[in-house]
Amino acid sequence: MCSMLFKKIYGCLLGGAIGDAMGGPVEGFPSYKELERRHGRVTSFLEHPRVGILSAIKSEAGTVTDDTRQMLLICDAIIAKGGRITIEDVERTMFQRFFSLTEKLGGLEAGSKEWRECYMEMMYIPLFERYHRILGFGPLQSPPLCYSATIAPIGIVNACNPRQAAQDAYGSARILAAAIAEAMKPDATVDSIIDVAIDSVDGLDASVDRIRKAVDLAKETRDVFELREPLYKHLIAYKQPPLAGMLRPDLVDALEMTPCVFGIFYAAKGEPREAILGAVNFGRDNDTMATMAGSLAGAFKGIDGLPREWMETVERVNPNIKERAQGLFRVVKRNLQELEDQIKSIQKII
Repeated sequence: MCSMLFKKIYGCLLGGAIGDAMGGPVEGFPSYKELERRHGRVTSFLEHPRVGILSAIKSEAGTVTDDTRQMLLICDAIIAKGGRITIEDVERTMFQRFFSLTEKLGGLEAGSKEWRECYMEMMYIPLFERYHRILGFGPLQSPPLCYSATIAPIGIVNACNPRQAAQDAYGSARILAAAIAEAMKPDATVDSIIDVAIDSVDGLDASVDRIRKAVDLAKETRDVFELREPLYKHLIAYKQPPLAGMLRPDLVDALEMTPCVFGIFYAAKGEPREAILGAVNFGRDNDTMATMAGSLAGAFKGIDGLPREWMETVERVNPNIKERAQGLFRVVKRNLQELEDQIKSIQKII
């Protein structure tokens, strides 16, 4: 498959996975300055210092975290449904996945590496369902930003239809879903994507003003790294140190992070490499931010815009991402045929 549509779908999924895998090992620093003091500027994949149900399930460099695992569950739900989905469709896919992992677990040697990884993936699913971290439920001002990191497949299945993408998502996730649907257009621009993101908020002034502010700051800086200081100054409210190395809820405020992602995307001129590195090196919930930035830039530029060595690492460590892209490609093509049939029927009765 080498059509522009497939390249954009694959670029969106893999771009998000790359950002997630690169940002995960350095997640949770309260500022970019603290991150740089500890790790320098991050430009490659690192081993994960900790593994667990709510992070990476193995330490190998290039491994994705729960953000991408959630996103892939949504891909599976769309592929199984053959089109747009509801929360019930995702829940059905989740529980089917849970039971298949349970069966797989029984065939593995208890305590082995494969057993532990399977167990962590399996036990994450009921936590995922409990907190409804699928389509971004909750008011725009308050939910954890990780909702938006999962929403890329909703933008993909509604390719070139940002209004429908926003309607299929909830809360803060509407913004990125609509932006990704816009980015799928062959004539999309960085400015058109930003405009759609703002329009998707339905007049909630706080988010509109913050996205505009982030973009204005991006226009005044030379690159994604110089942009960090003005973003922290004008859009970041919480600057307390983290507690016992844990990522605190006040480090993942959607009203802060979503506008910052769009500012980074603008400063990167939509280029995936720059957008991902800008988000990875931002600090705070940077794996989520990098997932969002990578998904958006990947949808905009397609798979050809991603660095080859990054692609190879993430695909090797996390198999079946391309398979999900192929499944979504088939779904979008089938939806197009159904839309063409609908248009022909309506034309006959006009």
